[in-house]
Amino acid sequence: MTDRTFKILLVALAAMNAADYVLTLRAVYMLGCAEGNPLMAPVLGLGTAAFPLIKLLAVPLICLGIWTVRDKLGLAVREMVAGAVVVYSGLMVWHGVITAGAILVP
Repeated sequence: MTDRTFKILLVALAAMNAADYVLTLRAVYMLGCAEGNPLMAPVLGLGTAAFPLIKLLAVPLICLGIWTVRDKLGLAVREMVAGAVVVYSGLMVWHGVITAGAILVP
């Protein structure tokens, strides 16, 4: 995997994470859904600033850190990032299904 491709994957991961933040808040507070991530559900339930800090600050900083040390990382880490992008892409589709269902079902 080239550095250019890896950079695109990291940016996509950070962008989808930010979109997931907004879409999760919409699904939970406007559509009445529950947070499906067992690690983030308790954080969201606290109603504190921890949820946006983790979603909007920690994940992009982790992506930046991975990019900074990319030359020291093995292929396995790059493949894990690619896998995370695939998973997040699926999550974006899921958010679309929930939104479409909320719009189509009275």
